[in-house]
Amino acid sequence: MRHLSFTLIIVLGLIACNTKPVVDKAKISNDSIKTTILSSKTNFITNNSVDGVAIEENIKEFIAEVEKRYTVKKEKMQLEGDSYDIYNVYDKGQKIYSIEPYFDKPDNIDRIWIYGKEFKTEKGIGVGSTLADIKSKYHIDSISTEGEGGLQILVKEISVAFIMDNSKLPKDWWEKENKEEIPENLPIEKIIID
Repeated sequence: MRHLSFTLIIVLGLIACNTKPVVDKAKISNDSIKTTILSSKTNFITNNSVDGVAIEENIKEFIAEVEKRYTVKKEKMQLEGDSYDIYNVYDKGQKIYSIEPYFDKPDNIDRIWIYGKEFKTEKGIGVGSTLADIKSKYHIDSISTEGEGGLQILVKEISVAFIMDNSKLPKDWWEKENKEEIPENLPIEKIIID
């Protein structure tokens, strides 16, 4: 009897060791979908937000949330001869976006400057996209050389400014500023949400 009990214990032990745990595939699938949706939503550039950070949001709340994923540094920005506070967001040492507070309400976000290529509009336009890419997805509302960063493209469908890489313009372009002669392969250098 002892021999039979010992054998039974060994057999049951072997069965238990070789049994794979039951995996709820629906839960894994749903968790993966939620993660993918959250990730893609935060990487979308909208009329007033990117990366889950929105215009008018409180700076302290922005820092508390974003510091969980990235490095945030309060630094100074020179713009039109003045120095302003700006909160630069870095991922592995690369600046991916900046948060500019209101001048008269320094506790709230006024503008977001996007530098990272991982952030795109719903139509797939982001830093590194070209003028031709913009034209293929949007209707250009205006092209301006006034304002932040030089040459900027505004479109009808989304309220952001696509700031083009001025260093890639022909040297004589600024003499005439002929908007019809902007190279189609001119890339976006940064995007401003305000």
